[in-house]
Amino acid sequence: MRTITIGVDLAKQVFAVCSVDAAGRVQERRELGRSAFGQWLPHLPAGTAVAMEACSGAHHWARRCQDHGLQPQLMAAQFVAPFRKSRTAKNDRNDAEAIATAATSPRFQ
Repeated sequence: MRTITIGVDLAKQVFAVCSVDAAGRVQERRELGRSAFGQWLPHLPAGTAVAMEACSGAHHWARRCQDHGLQPQLMAAQFVAPFRKSRTAKNDRNDAEAIATAATSPRFQ
């Protein structure tokens, strides 16, 4: 199945990325440094949704996504929290999956 949503947990050095298909199943997880993430964006199919929690850095990456024909989605952290699978295991990988899942919910469509 084709990947339609990418969830990105932005950090200072390494970004956690989670790709989710139309049914909400995780297709791929990876960690990319800042420069590697910037080089990876042009390889995504045009129109792919790239979801991130809103912050000052997210606005920069949203503009970079738009430059490559991607559809950035910024959302407040309070809307992502309910989609975390584990309340006790908060980490970048789980956050990226929760961001992707939140972006596919009807509320953000």
